[in-house]
Amino acid sequence: MLSFILFVSLPLTTAFSAEIRVCQSPGCLDDGARETLDYLTSLAPPDVRVGKGRCLSLCGAGPVVEVIKDGSGASSLKEKKVAGEKMKNMILKWHDSNDGDVLKPYQITGRVQGYEESIQAREAYDAKDFEGALELCTFAIQDARKPAMLLQEARDRDSSAGCESNEELGFPVEMRWLIETFKVSCRCRLVLGDVEKARSDAFAATIFSKNSDPDAHECLAEVCKATHDLIGELQALKAAVGQYNRIEELCSKPQPGADAPSRAQNTQRKMKAAARKRELGFRINSLTNELTTS
Repeated sequence: MLSFILFVSLPLTTAFSAEIRVCQSPGCLDDGARETLDYLTSLAPPDVRVGKGRCLSLCGAGPVVEVIKDGSGASSLKEKKVAGEKMKNMILKWHDSNDGDVLKPYQITGRVQGYEESIQAREAYDAKDFEGALELCTFAIQDARKPAMLLQEARDRDSSAGCESNEELGFPVEMRWLIETFKVSCRCRLVLGDVEKARSDAFAATIFSKNSDPDAHECLAEVCKATHDLIGELQALKAAVGQYNRIEELCSKPQPGADAPSRAQNTQRKMKAAARKRELGFRINSLTNELTTS
């Protein structure tokens, strides 16, 4: 079994109450470790650092999570089958034990509920239940947007050098769920004919992603296309291609010799970015020709 540690880029606070490592070995990934990592990363208090971890030789009991108290590595607990209610209770316990938590109890539960609604919204969207997905997105944003922003502000304050963005994403990984929710909401509104609110959602996605998420720019391009704004669509698509270029460049960087999983993931990301650039290139050429001849 391959073992590796690759930490998500999070704000480096002055002290951590715990460091959480979610096993990302193939067995744990099959058991849902990727979803567990996203859940814990998105919802953990500012003083709990969450990242990818090594295989703990507990295959078949995944997702497996290692909890290192005080971030010292001196003592650790290994939690098995961290998913569902167990995962939620872990988050609530961390917040409950955090005396300096910036959130009130109702905001903590609202944040957890909002995150779960965002997951359900994506599932409904994939099933083409656009009205149901939009309703869930609305609930998720109402329930969790403010608490998420308060926690991100706390991370910024606790960091000695300000908030550090995930290198590949270009924005804090803890905010990814909110950006995805705005994008799903945007696309649902476009299907349902609410173009102006779709535009607001697309702008929110670009703002929260610090203009670094290429798909957020694609959302804005889709809104512009729906309103026959050819110049706006062209600008948004070029911005998306620029971010895909950035991802390609980052994923081309050499990885440590023992970090084969990250090399494989980077190869896939690079290929997807290149493929998407080619697809968008056809539309960019078409728009350029249309604007030139009009």
